[in-house]
Amino acid sequence: MHVFISYAHDDLDFAQNVRHELERRRIPVWIDELTPAGDDWRQDIEEALRRADAVVLILTPDAMDSQYVTYEWAFALGAEIAVVPLLRKKTAVHPRIDRLQHLDFTSTKNRPWDDLAERLTAIQEQRTPVSAGNLEESLRSRQGETRDAAIRLLRKLTDRAALPLVEQLLFPENHGVRYTSDVRKAAVDALGNMGETALRPLLHTLVHADKSIRFIAASKLAALGDAAVPDLLMLLDSPDIDARLRATWILGEIGSPAAVDALALKLNDKDSQPTYRKRICDGAADALIAIGTPDALRQAAAYWEGQLASKRKHWSKDHDMRLSDYAAQRLLDINTPESRKALEKWRRDQDKEPA
Repeated sequence: MHVFISYAHDDLDFAQNVRHELERRRIPVWIDELTPAGDDWRQDIEEALRRADAVVLILTPDAMDSQYVTYEWAFALGAEIAVVPLLRKKTAVHPRIDRLQHLDFTSTKNRPWDDLAERLTAIQEQRTPVSAGNLEESLRSRQGETRDAAIRLLRKLTDRAALPLVEQLLFPENHGVRYTSDVRKAAVDALGNMGETALRPLLHTLVHADKSIRFIAASKLAALGDAAVPDLLMLLDSPDIDARLRATWILGEIGSPAAVDALALKLNDKDSQPTYRKRICDGAADALIAIGTPDALRQAAAYWEGQLASKRKHWSKDHDMRLSDYAAQRLLDINTPESRKALEKWRRDQDKEPA
């Protein structure tokens, strides 16, 4: 949304005051003082008017005598753009303007700024009605408020009949179509609202090109709980390394004992590329800790105990520590008799090493 301010240049000070009050209320404004010198004023004016949700017309004798102001309000009415007159100074007005409800700003006190803002907001809402029927078109709108309203509707979708549309937003068949990151994020939220029906699309979204979308999809799959476990177990063998890592994390978040055996196999992963193999193994061990059953903790403890002898640094950029120190921290997190015993032995061995 933006509001076009139409005024005579002798009334510039008041026009700037209007702009300030509207922008203070977070209503974007277009005013022709922003037009670079030398530009074709009519082309700029028409473009700004076409994109406006409303025109605020400052009524003064100078404005009513101005051919430019007349051109602006006449263009707006012809284009069915709402015109909101502000009476700044008493003046005779054109009959087409006279029939419009104006706001009285002739007094310097108690000016109805809030009334003006409320009227403009109401106009904007009337101009941007969004429904499921025009949702896709509204999401591509150049009108920011229309697009925002469509995103809010998309985020709340629960109707499973809308599933094809939501998938199309995430993976457009027409590669020339581009949706904003906010649209894609709202689409994943909608998939989460649809429950198990959206399981397969959510799994597909784990390999989306947008990393933030993959992260949201992972959290939605975790929220599905046990219903997602069988498909996630299959994903552990995906050729896509990132999908495999996210499936490992999700299984840990779900905490299903049904995933223990498959995750334990990944502690000795041989299928991944060497660059990612350690991440797969560590991720599986951490998922087992998150599941927390005795068998899961035993498997994880055995894995991390095996890492205590390593002299390498941990692979993650987030950890400026040796892998052995990281393994010791994970054993401390496991906190079983076996993990504590392994940790105590490692510490004794550390103390024996020459400084």
